[in-house]
Amino acid sequence: MGYENLKVHNREPRYISATNAVDGVLADKLIALVDKRGSASDWDANPHTLEYQMANPFSKNERNVDAEDLEVLPELFQLAHSFLRQFNRSLNNTVCETVTGCHGFWIMKYTEGAEFLPHMDWGSNPEAITPPVVASLSIKLNEGFVGGELLHLEGKDKYKIDVPLYGCVGHDGFTMHEVSKIEKGVRYSLVIHYTGSIA
Repeated sequence: MGYENLKVHNREPRYISATNAVDGVLADKLIALVDKRGSASDWDANPHTLEYQMANPFSKNERNVDAEDLEVLPELFQLAHSFLRQFNRSLNNTVCETVTGCHGFWIMKYTEGAEFLPHMDWGSNPEAITPPVVASLSIKLNEGFVGGELLHLEGKDKYKIDVPLYGCVGHDGFTMHEVSKIEKGVRYSLVIHYTGSIA
């Protein structure tokens, strides 16, 4: 599996994007997993959203990996590792110093009315993901919904990040971002968080 059209976007905060990060077969398997196993998100900023978490060694909820997980995990780890190298090449002008490993995979299902309010993935409060997330990658798994736009925030300015089907966007953990409210349909995405050090 590979990705295409990798770009580094130099607007601050810097982010990377690529097309064809996954294929339709993997996307369909991930959608089926969250449809079958998804549970309500624990995050206050992410109401009305289902998520299915895999391969997070830091999770508070222990769960055995089963055959359905094993159908997708090798491809997910390959994808995560290839973008780990890209983050280390591309985000060296940010507070993210070194990306060292994968923090796990979140398959997200946003139904009508769902959104993810403005937030950073890195956090130091007790409710934040531990250890802190230094970088994140978001992959679009489907189309056919209205709303659900990925927005980067700089002060009062918001920038819509266009993500094609099966494409991805990556940024450091200090980038303020949000997912706008779903007006119609269902939005599915895969999010990969990364551990590492900060400058």
